[in-house]
Amino acid sequence: QWLVNACVARPVGKAEIALEPKAREALQKEWDRLKVKKVWDLDPDGVFEWRDVAAKARREGREVHFGMLHELCFEKGSELPPELRKYKGRVVFLGNQVKNQNWEAAMFQDLGSSPASMEAGKACDIFGSLPGHNVQQADAEQAYVQAPLLSPCETWITLPRSQWPAHWEGMDKPVVRLHKALYGHPDSGTYWEDHCESHCRSIGFEPVENWPSCYYMKRLDLFLTVYVDDFKLAGPENNLTEGWRLIRGDANNDGGTGLILDDPTPLGQYLGCNHVQGTVTLPNGNTAKTVSYDMEEFLSSCVARYVDLATEITGVAPKMRVVGTPFIEDSPDGSPAGSPCAPAGTPSVFCPWCNNNFPISGNQRDHIATLRKVERDRVKAQKLVDNPPGGATGVALADSQPYVPDAVGWNELIPSEDRGVLQPLAAKVLMKILYAARMARFDLLRAVCDLACFVTKWSAECDRRLHRLVCYIATTKHHRQVGWIGDRAEDLAPHLFADADFAGCKVTQRSTGGGHLAIMGPNSCFPQAGKSAKHGATSSSTPESELYSGHIMMKAIGMPAKDLWAVLLREDVPLYFHEDNQAMIQVVKTGRN
Repeated sequence: QWLVNACVARPVGKAEIALEPKAREALQKEWDRLKVKKVWDLDPDGVFEWRDVAAKARREGREVHFGMLHELCFEKGSELPPELRKYKGRVVFLGNQVKNQNWEAAMFQDLGSSPASMEAGKACDIFGSLPGHNVQQADAEQAYVQAPLLSPCETWITLPRSQWPAHWEGMDKPVVRLHKALYGHPDSGTYWEDHCESHCRSIGFEPVENWPSCYYMKRLDLFLTVYVDDFKLAGPENNLTEGWRLIRGDANNDGGTGLILDDPTPLGQYLGCNHVQGTVTLPNGNTAKTVSYDMEEFLSSCVARYVDLATEITGVAPKMRVVGTPFIEDSPDGSPAGSPCAPAGTPSVFCPWCNNNFPISGNQRDHIATLRKVERDRVKAQKLVDNPPGGATGVALADSQPYVPDAVGWNELIPSEDRGVLQPLAAKVLMKILYAARMARFDLLRAVCDLACFVTKWSAECDRRLHRLVCYIATTKHHRQVGWIGDRAEDLAPHLFADADFAGCKVTQRSTGGGHLAIMGPNSCFPQAGKSAKHGATSSSTPESELYSGHIMMKAIGMPAKDLWAVLLREDVPLYFHEDNQAMIQVVKTGRN
C-alpha cells in the first residue's frame, strides 16, 4: 500500500449539492464575493431580455457576445476524515458556449497570456538569498475579477435561476453586462496580466526584457515575479515592506488603485513545491544562505498514480524495487553497436573479441531494427506523397510499408509481441513527472524527455524503462535540490553547462543535448534551469552533436539568463559557458570547422 499526503478535490454533483447544506453554503459564499466585487451589472435598470439586446445590436451593426455563468462545487481533501474535508464553490464563465447576436459562435481576440516561468521563480529565490536580501510571497485575491473586461465587444451574461433577483421574475432570458474578467472567459488571463503590468509600471517597476511577468524596481532594488495570482518579491529586506505597500496601494472591493493581495508570507509552498530557507556553513568556514526544494509529496503521488494505472491495466500491482539510476542497464543486445545479438541457443557466430554471439542470416529478430525500417519506409513514403514523380497524385507504394500519417503513430506498426502494455498510461504519468523534473529534479529530465518521444510508438522496452524510472523516483523521492549563496552580487555570475551524447537514440540514431544553468561564485552555487532535448537531426560526429547542443542551450537558456542577470547583478555581468569536447571548443574559438 502507498500512503500519500495529497489533497484530492472531488467534484460534487447537483443532487449532492441539494442535499448538503455545507456545499450550498460554499457556493453562495462564492456568489456573494463576486457580487461584492461587482463582476456584473447589479443595477436594476441594467437588466434586459436577451432578444432585445440582440435585436438592438443587429440594428446598429454591432457585435455583442452572450454567455452563461456556471457554478461548480468541489470537496477538498475528500480522502480525509469528514471533519477535515472542506467544500469549495467556484463560478465560471462558459467560454466554450458563447454566441453573438446572430446565434453564431463568437470569435475572440485569442490574445493569450505569458505568466512568469519556473526559472524566473528560481531567479527570485537567488536574488533574495544575497547578503541583506530576503524573498516573500503573496496571493492575489480572486485575481482575474480584479481586472476590467476590456473586450471590444459587449459581453452579456445570464445567471442560473437560483441567483435571479426578485425583479427578474417574469422576464424571458434576462441578461446583464459582464464588467470583470471572470474565470473561463477566453481572454480573461490577458486582461488580468495587462491590468497587473499597468499598475506595476505605474509605481516604478519596469519589465525585464525577454522575461514575461518579471519586473525590477531600481529605486528600491526589488525584483518581482507574477505567476497568475502568485506574487514573489525579492530584494533588500528593509525595502520589502515598502514594495508590498506600493503593489497593494489602496485597492479594495469598492475601487481604489492597486492590487488586492493577501498579507505577504515568508517563502513556502509555491507552484506545488515547498521552498525551505536555511543557512549552511561551507567547508571553508563561510556561511551561506540556502533554499531547498522539496517535492517529496508530489513525487509520491506520481508513484501512486503509476501503480494505480498499471494495476488497472495489467491486473497486477507493479513491484517497486530500489535502484540507483533512472535508466535500465545497457547490454550488447540493446546497443547500436551490438544489436542485434542472437538469443541463447539459436544459430549464431561467436566473436572472441567482444565475447558476443551474432545471429546467422535469417535468425534476426530485433524490434529496434524493425522500428528503424518502419521509420525509413515512412520517410520514403512521405517524400513520395509530398513530391510525386511527374507531378502525379495518389502514388501507389509497392513493396514497401504503406504511409501512415503522424496522427496515427507507430504503435500499430510495432509487432504485437513487442508492443508495450502500459502505453495508455504513459502520457498521464510522464507529464506529471515532467513537472517535478523541471521544477526541482533535473536528474529526471533525460529519462522523462526521452520516454516522452515514444508515447505514440510504445514498445515493451518502453514498459521496462518507465517502470525503472518510477522505481528510481520511489527510491529517491526524499532527494532535494539545494542552492546556496554566500557571496556579494559583484562576485556572482551565471554559468551555463552544455553536453550531448552521440547517436544515443537507438531508433533514430539522433543525439540528445542537455543544459544546466547555475549562478556561481567562490562560495555560491544555485541551480536555476535545466533542459534535455533530442536533436532535430542526426549528427555525423561527436563535435557536431556538441556544437548543436551548445547552440540550442545558449539560445534557450544562456542569452535570456544574461539579459536577466545584467539587470539584477550588474550591467557587465559575464556569462560563462562550459564545454568538455576539445574539438568543439576549437571550432568555437577559431570559427573554422
